[in-house]
Amino acid sequence: MDKYHHEMQIDKHLHLAKFLKDKYNDLLMADVLRLLALSMISLFVPIFLIESGFSIFHIAFFELGIFLATVPMHYFILSNINNWGVKRTLTSSYFVNILFYIVLFCTDILFSKIGMILFLVLLGFLNVVAITLYWTAHHVYFISSVEKENAGKKLAIMSSIPTMVAIISPFLGSILITNFNFQASFVVSSLFLLIASFFLFFSEKIQPINVNLNIREIFDRRGYRKNIIYVIQGMGYSSTGLIWPLLLFYLSVKLISMGVLYLFSNLAYAIIANFSGRIIDKNGSHKIVRIGAAGHGLSMILRAFATTIISLTTFQTMGGIFGGLVHLSLNAGFFRWSKDDVANRIMNREVYLHVGRFFSLGLFAILLFKFSIVQSLISVLVFAGILTFFLTIFISKESVLVD
Repeated sequence: MDKYHHEMQIDKHLHLAKFLKDKYNDLLMADVLRLLALSMISLFVPIFLIESGFSIFHIAFFELGIFLATVPMHYFILSNINNWGVKRTLTSSYFVNILFYIVLFCTDILFSKIGMILFLVLLGFLNVVAITLYWTAHHVYFISSVEKENAGKKLAIMSSIPTMVAIISPFLGSILITNFNFQASFVVSSLFLLIASFFLFFSEKIQPINVNLNIREIFDRRGYRKNIIYVIQGMGYSSTGLIWPLLLFYLSVKLISMGVLYLFSNLAYAIIANFSGRIIDKNGSHKIVRIGAAGHGLSMILRAFATTIISLTTFQTMGGIFGGLVHLSLNAGFFRWSKDDVANRIMNREVYLHVGRFFSLGLFAILLFKFSIVQSLISVLVFAGILTFFLTIFISKESVLVD
């Protein structure tokens, strides 16, 4: 029995019929709890692996392997998503994520049974499956749930509300790790993911999409400016999502301090995302995305050289503000553009995003052979910041993602 069975009775008391009928809201509620769960620990997973005995080279090649495997996995899932069902695919990603945390929880036992390398392979496989199941189905779910005219507004809500709810999550995760251990945060995150999955169990079915994957459309050489934007965006994601937390760790910033940094930047991101979404739908995003790219790129460069907790917090928060502007604008453009050919355009974006991610990690791995860990991390962050700053050159002549 699903939630719509008692819709009339509920509406008499709470007037929630419109909310309950909107499949977009089911995705929103599930995203709130998922982000609450993942934000609590995802920031600290590379640090946990390092403290468990893995070297920085292990981490670099672990992430490179994930980036290499993710693109073909996206292709496989898109090819089969109509057979599995969009909702079922999305829901299954939550359970694979829980399994990922169970493996992390059992790190010591698995080390003794299968060894460090096979453990990394198992962990990487689960990570790839969880990520690709979620994002492939999430993009299809979102694109099917919104209209082109309000993509910016809907994406702003989808970005700001989960982030607003999960603002304290990294800080909470750091407290759990500091006062208990990493295992405690794995358990709490798994419980949130389990609860989140129930919102999708009882949601409306998403209609099948037209899947006619074409290699020429996926690589889309004619849209090279768009592809370059994706590559730079991918480098930015990798640099701020992995390189930056590792740099904080090697600069001996305490985990609780990291949680505080992300508390302020998440708050800034949520506020700016909610503010900019409506403007994008009404006035277009050329000006917003150019301002965002310049500010976000500058924030990455400045935080690479920050030395005090005040400057770290300031430039991290600056990244939340301007990163919110650039990513919300570009992602809204992607969703609008994808309405006419969902499968090929999702794959096009994933290919070039992962080219950027792979390049940033590959550069980091190469630099490690010549420079110290901190110098290598700073170099990649600065390089990604410079490219993000000059993203404005490609954006000014791009009409597909920015209008």
